[in-house]
Parts: sequence; C-alpha cells; structure tokens
Amino acid sequence: MIQLKSKTAVVMIASFLATFVIADETEFQINFDAFPEKALLDGEKEEFEYAKWAQLAKPAEIPGVKGGALEFSGEKSGLFIAPSAFPLEPSAPFTLSFWMASRRLGHDIETIIGTVDVGSWSVIRTEDHRVAFYSPRDKDMRRTFVRSKSKLALGNWHHVAVVRTEQSLSLYFDGRKEHTVKIESGATFATDTPVTIGLQGKGPFTSEPRYFDGALDELRLSLKSVPEEEIIAAASIAPPAPLAVSLPRMTGIENVPGYDVANVWTLPNAKDIAMIEGVRFSTIKKWEPETDEFVFLHGVGLSFHKGKLYSMYGHNKVHENTPGELARYSVSDDLGKTWSAPEELAGYSEDRSSSHGVFHSHEGQLWAFPAGFYGKMKRIHMQVLSLDEETGEWTHHGNACEEGFWPLQEPILMENGNFIMAGLRSVQGFEGTGLSPSQHNLPAVAISNGKDLTSWKLTPIPISDPERLGRVWGESSIIVDGPNVTVFSRWSSTENFALTAESPNFGEDWTPLVPTNIRMASSKPAAGILSNGRRYLIANAANDNRNGRSPLTILYSEPGEKNFTRVKKIRDYEQEGSTEIGSQGYPCAVEHEGSLYVGYSVSGGRSWNRNSAEIAVFPITSLE
Repeated sequence: MIQLKSKTAVVMIASFLATFVIADETEFQINFDAFPEKALLDGEKEEFEYAKWAQLAKPAEIPGVKGGALEFSGEKSGLFIAPSAFPLEPSAPFTLSFWMASRRLGHDIETIIGTVDVGSWSVIRTEDHRVAFYSPRDKDMRRTFVRSKSKLALGNWHHVAVVRTEQSLSLYFDGRKEHTVKIESGATFATDTPVTIGLQGKGPFTSEPRYFDGALDELRLSLKSVPEEEIIAAASIAPPAPLAVSLPRMTGIENVPGYDVANVWTLPNAKDIAMIEGVRFSTIKKWEPETDEFVFLHGVGLSFHKGKLYSMYGHNKVHENTPGELARYSVSDDLGKTWSAPEELAGYSEDRSSSHGVFHSHEGQLWAFPAGFYGKMKRIHMQVLSLDEETGEWTHHGNACEEGFWPLQEPILMENGNFIMAGLRSVQGFEGTGLSPSQHNLPAVAISNGKDLTSWKLTPIPISDPERLGRVWGESSIIVDGPNVTVFSRWSSTENFALTAESPNFGEDWTPLVPTNIRMASSKPAAGILSNGRRYLIANAANDNRNGRSPLTILYSEPGEKNFTRVKKIRDYEQEGSTEIGSQGYPCAVEHEGSLYVGYSVSGGRSWNRNSAEIAVFPITSLE
C-alpha cells in the first residue's frame, strides 16, 4: 500500500505508476506490500527528465516487517517519486524512517533513498557499511550529515530514522540515537528534483546510476519531529528473516609457493583484535575545503630525508582522477607531530594532471615519483623529480613507465643493485573492466637500471585465471627478501581477499596472481620487513570485514618467518587520540629509529575520498 497524507502525487516504478491517497497533510508512507501492474492509475503526472535513465526492473515482492517488502537487485531496479511526494521545506522539521536490509559485500557507496541530483539530499550505505543522511550542498559545497556508529549486519533487517528539529539533525539506528549535529545556518533540506528509492543519479566517478542491493519496508516521512519513544516502538517490531547473501567465491590460499596450505591461519573478527599500545596520531593535512577549496585528498606517501619527514598526497578541487589534480606535499621536522602547509610538487598543465605517489631519499638527494595522467585517468605514467635543497625547487627528469604505471611504494634497493617499487599498471583507467589479461589493471613492479633513478622498466604481474578472478584493480605492495619478492594486491571492489604472487629472481619473473585467505578490504595495502625480521602487511583486514576500510590493522609474522600469524589494530573508526573519525584507506609505512610511521587517508565519515591525511606512529616493540 502507498499512502500520501498530503496532495495527490505520482510514483513511477519502472514503467508502472501508482496513486498516493490523500489524508491529513502530515505524513507520506509506503508500506511496500505490493505494487499494481497497471501502467497508469489516476493522478496527475509531474514532468521530469527520466528518459535518460535505463528501463528499470520492477523490485521483487518479498515478506516484510508488516506484510510485504520490496527487494532491489543492485542493478537497474528502483523507483522514481515525484517531488511533491516528499514536500520538505528548507528549514522545517521532519522525520524520515524505514526498515532496510543490505546484502552488498563491497565498499562501494549505495543510495537507499535520494534524489536524481547527486548534490541534493540522500540516505546512503557508506563504504564501511554504516548508514548516513546527507543534506543538499550549500553554496560552499558543504553538507550537513549524520551517520550511524553501528554497522549494518549483512542481510539483516535494521530500522533507521532521521529526525530534523529546528536546531539539530539526528540519526537513530535500531531505536538508538547514534549521531546528532547542530544544523548550520542556511542548511536546507528541500528538493525540487524527483526522489528515488533504490538508486541515485550519476556520481563523479560513475557513468551509470548507483543501485541499492537489498530490501526496504515501511518508509515513512512525517512533517514533524517524531518523539523518540515512537521511534523506539517502531524499531521494536520483530524483523523478518535475513536476506540470502552470496559469500565470496574463494577462501583459501591456492598454489602459493612457500605457504603451508594445511596450516592456514584464520584472522580474528575485528572486535577480537587488540589495539596496539602507545600509538601517537597526528593530522598531516586536514580536510577543509571552506579554507583551501580542495575537496579530494588521497594516497599518503611517506619518506624521511635528512631528519625531516615528507608526505605526498593527491589533491583536487573537484573530484579524484580528473583534470586539475595536483601532487602536493607537507613536511614535518618533529617526527610527524606537526606539519607544514601544503606545497605543490607536480601540477596540472596542458590537460596533464599529477597525483599521489612516493618519495625516496638516496645518497643525500630527495627524489619524488608522483603519478601523472591525461584527461580522466588516461595515459597513466610515473613522473621523476628531484629536490634542489638550495632553491627549494623541484627538477623534472621526465617520465618513466609510460605503459600505465602508478607508483605506490617507496623504492627498495635489492641485493643485485637495482631498485624495485610496487604499484598498479592501468592501461585503461577505471574503464579497464574486461576479462582478458591485457585489459586487467594488474599489480606491477618498476625496476631501475642500477642506481639510475630516472630509468625504470615496468613488469606487470600475470593473472592466473582472468575469468575466475573477474575484475582486478591491482594496487599493490611488496616484500623483498634477497632475490625473492612477494606481492600483496587489492583484488576488486567486490572480492575482499588479498591477491598474492611471488618472484624468485628480483622481480623479473612472477608466479600468477592467486587469492589468499586474508580478508582484506578493497584498498591499497602496505607491506615490508621490519628491522627485527618480522614481515608485516598493513590493511583493513579482519575475518568479518566486508570490504569496509575500518579498522586499520597490521598482520605480522614471527622474526624470520614468512607466514603472518599475529594481528593488531592500528586505529578504529572512532579513535581516541585522533581528531578525525572515519574509515582509513591506502596505508603506507616507513620505519625510522625503532618506530613504524603509518600514513593513510581518513574519511571523516564523508564519501568520495573527501579525506584528511593522518599518521600513526608506534614503536615496533609493540608488535611482540
């Protein structure tokens, strides 16, 4: 049943239309019990552009909290609702509530309820499986938002409510108030574009709408602030059985040289992983677009040079991997406690952009290897620069590995006299989704010509079974042990296991990539060997991690051993000692004087990599 206790309006369900019933002008409600099969019912159609949308599939009818519910496929299924059905006033109170069940494994953001215009209001499932409500952007591109502290249990039903009063905005999760913010002056919640359920319009990185994979029931909009006791009562209803969820295909190490398959270690759940003691947190670069206009920040790189710590990151005033992106850096002279204002390392010119990469200190010279690309992530390559410390200027030595290499790990000197660095080989950017080996965005290494840091050879790491592995987005890190090199790679946006391969001859030849048993979120990892002989892998890894970029963990071995047998947390979503909440992505690590310095992006609960850059520092003796 669909009811509008206001004026008559129209909903479009694929090509189906249904009528809202007029009642007492205070409440709009969809019970999701069933939808009529007629193409058009009574009601006045409100014109809006929907011809550009692909034909939507009708959501499936399933048992719900009360009566029926609707199940959305995650692909080309959803509803359009005319703007008058959600009559939000710019500054008037309202309560929006619903039941939902999400079954998406990946960390991709999905819209539950929103608007065709992605800059308007929306309720989303965040990349780390929480629920958040965002207001429309104001004139300074800022959005008021609230999000849950609790995570969605995969496939389980949860009750969500957003309450706006004249002074505040709150989010309730299963009847608990979990986040409240004061409403900024001028914040508006109205929209004049169609409301969507189960999808949202094109985003900055998407050529297609985002679709919801899950189920919805009992959607209610009240044009008032509903008392808390009513929300608690609504959330106390016994939910239906969880939705069926297909788990990832592969769970074990297969054909990985040197690994004892019979003695595979299983990661603990996140709550059972102990926190490292004595971690110090500090902010490298705060996300503050109201001050500096930069919206995107990602990909922290770290390196010590002559007692100073340098940090590189990608910065953009629009969106990531688009024209105008800059490689910028900050410097600390007190071991990462405080940081200088950002400076430009490599910028934008003639449609070529720069972005995050790595530093390296060698024989008294500081080198930088930021990524470069044209247009929107086309013709990716590595730029080579060195610092003139007398003038403070950077000298550009040309480009290297122009076959699509994006550097992601500081160069490591091997016993044969060559340097090696890990990264991603992407020939087609985000469009490289085919299944042939040439189309995959594979992990890769760049190997220097001796100590000449301007001359590099690119070696992609082969894939074992393209059709079985599906899409690979191979952002990677390596461990070098004599002539043996081990790579750990991100898989894709849907498979939350690390991939691995090995080289017996300094990175020249490789075994094919295969899945490990390490549940790792779809994010770049950081790996290496500490001075005490322990191997480590820093990632968002936990047995119950479903591709969420939190917590940030470090897996490590016993001294001199190869297999990871222990794990600790570096930081959580909400972390004492840090000024920023949020998920943590794209870690890097460098050891210095007995401490490990770990840099990463932290989301602040925001989406689309609108991050701050942060560093966590702890003694390696904490990993005993």
